[in-house]
Amino acid sequence: MGNADGFRGPALLDERNLHLLFATAAAVASTSHVKGLPVTDFPRLKTKYPDLIPERQHFQCGPGWEQVLDKYFDEVGRALPLGASLGLGRIYQKYGSLRIDAMPEGVVTDDVQIALDKAENLADSRSYRYCETCGKPGNLRDKHRWLYVACEAHADGAPPLPPDEGVLQLNGVAYEYDENLDDLVVVEDEHEAAG
Repeated sequence: MGNADGFRGPALLDERNLHLLFATAAAVASTSHVKGLPVTDFPRLKTKYPDLIPERQHFQCGPGWEQVLDKYFDEVGRALPLGASLGLGRIYQKYGSLRIDAMPEGVVTDDVQIALDKAENLADSRSYRYCETCGKPGNLRDKHRWLYVACEAHADGAPPLPPDEGVLQLNGVAYEYDENLDDLVVVEDEHEAAG
């Protein structure tokens, strides 16, 4: 039985339905501007990674993050085993950083899933360091409660803030982003370091 809106209750979301939900949300939410920032569909990346990025994929982030996305898709392409593919959902900016909704299609090992999660988290951390408009080095900014990453030229007067990062867990191991290494590094447990 449905309610007044015709909703019949929660549907089961298997991988196929989840992929369709991501694709529909991306198509509906597609715009040519996000908060005044022109967005692109990154045709160069679609040509470079045709097996990972569907031709109809929409991006809701600025052109300055192309280098961040290029590294992400390179890392994902190297991590996926033969026969597996990537179910790509939304790619967008939220709270100033790049967010990627993606999941492997097909069965993958824990090591592959960790590599995919790592690539996603690296993309998020890298995006805090590049202007979303032009790709030059940038910082997180807050203008009237809108968080974005910009260089001085695109900051619109907003002062720089520290990246909104912290320790993250992947398969029970704590990591943090090391900017000098451009990689996630294991965080030592304080008890282990003291002992």
